[in-house]
Amino acid sequence: MQIVVFSVIDVWKSERERSVIMSSSDKYRFVSFCHSMDCVNVLDCGLFVKNCGIERNASGMKWGPSVIKGYHIFIVLAGRGQLCLNDQKRQISAGTVFVLFDGMEMEYRPDNGASWQYAWVTLGGKNVLSHLKEAGFFRNPVRQCSCSLDDFVEILDNMLSTAEPSLSNELRRNSYLYELLSLLVEPEQPQKESSFNIPQDVYVQNAVQYIHRNYSHIKVNDIASHIGINRSYLTTIFKNKLSVSPQEYLVSYRLNKARQLLQTTDLCIQEIAFRVGYDNLLTFSKMFKNTFGMSPKNYRKEICREAGETAGVYAVGSER
Repeated sequence: MQIVVFSVIDVWKSERERSVIMSSSDKYRFVSFCHSMDCVNVLDCGLFVKNCGIERNASGMKWGPSVIKGYHIFIVLAGRGQLCLNDQKRQISAGTVFVLFDGMEMEYRPDNGASWQYAWVTLGGKNVLSHLKEAGFFRNPVRQCSCSLDDFVEILDNMLSTAEPSLSNELRRNSYLYELLSLLVEPEQPQKESSFNIPQDVYVQNAVQYIHRNYSHIKVNDIASHIGINRSYLTTIFKNKLSVSPQEYLVSYRLNKARQLLQTTDLCIQEIAFRVGYDNLLTFSKMFKNTFGMSPKNYRKEICREAGETAGVYAVGSER
């Protein structure tokens, strides 16, 4: 399934026609939000999300040439190719962020027909242009972002979870949108390391200590807020000092804690998953297997088998 983003038309629904267009698969997730008028009045239509999605297997897909309708933020997650905007050609690859403006001529060609993966958000509201201008996209609609791609995917996943029409979800969705924009603005306005002359090592040490104490119930934004810096700068100093992003460090610490609990306790796997910060057992099992090469269940069996063999060797040695 493929979607031609530049032809999406947003249809405003009345209060009696609350609905949402949704599509979901392992490779493709898309939500087109239909905004109820009571939510619109509260939000004042300044800036909101029309639709968003993640495409994980756009194999050899070519776009255009075509004229764009609406305003769209794209983040390339994998793959590479050539993007042509108003006859200006740019090579794009994983980590490239670009904005498509209404009326812009666009064409995309993947390198050698290769697949590419991307996420996008389509924006609406009377303040769209002013926000994009403040983010620096008038000067440079295509840029390489310094933030972790995991950060973008997490925000998009959160947006996709707010499909049900309600005021609460509208507010949550908009908060995620502003969080996304903050990641895009920050590279244009980087936090100066010399502002308070605090070494990166001090920030990293405090962040690591905070993770070790609170790993089961925190997100990266909580870490940044706790030590008093923005998320973009936190990611930069983690990569400089530890060669991983804060999200990667947090996940690794959680999974190693889970491994310890599997080795040293009789807790059920679901309880262990919950204790280290995973509400979804399937997600936990998948992450654990990707890291350690086997499921939590098989890992515990392997530990028991090795312990049994060690005990047997010890017993034979004692008899001698």
